[in-house]
Amino acid sequence: VDWHDAPSVARRGDVFLLPPRAALQQLRDLGLQQAGIGSRQKGTRRLLWISRPAATTRRVVNEDALMSSFRCVLNKSIGRWVIDIFSDIPPLPSAKETVRLFNSANIVVGFHG
Repeated sequence: VDWHDAPSVARRGDVFLLPPRAALQQLRDLGLQQAGIGSRQKGTRRLLWISRPAATTRRVVNEDALMSSFRCVLNKSIGRWVIDIFSDIPPLPSAKETVRLFNSANIVVGFHG
């Protein structure tokens, strides 16, 4: 397995279950090819925000303020940034559009858990 341990972090006991990175990259490339999606375009950088306004749990109450902070920070960085929003409010994007959104994102931000 070609996964490297982070410095000062104990090795996971199940590391042998992790697939090789090359296999994951091949699977990713195949999925993108089957969906007819090319490689990420250079130039504009993209942040993908996973919004959950329809959810009853794990929802950002001050989402507007957070998005404003994202814009402020990104506008101060070098280069142009676009913020895309993936939302749970219907109509949901198609599977192909979902793959395109995640593939084109340089940063994906959302809740976990």
